[in-house]
Amino acid sequence: MSAPDDGDRPDLDPEVEQMLDRKTWTTVTTLLAQQNNTLNLLARHLIQWGDNPPTFPIVGPQSWREGSTSSPAKPTSVLDFMAGMGFAPQSN
Repeated sequence: MSAPDDGDRPDLDPEVEQMLDRKTWTTVTTLLAQQNNTLNLLARHLIQWGDNPPTFPIVGPQSWREGSTSSPAKPTSVLDFMAGMGFAPQSN
């Protein structure tokens, strides 16, 4: 027996989905999901698959699965981070 696809699952009320996510995704399961997603990412990029690499589903809370289609955020420099924390660079 295989796991059901996302299409087989009925649509849940967003409030119910958030409540289930809070109860289901503890610290341990979240860390395991992050580990699984990282291994899938490494397998997708490090193994030479040829023309069509496989697509692995994102494992984790609903918020991770919704944001998975967006492009990664631009890396932040240390100066940008410090400016966000309220540090103003001093000029000599």
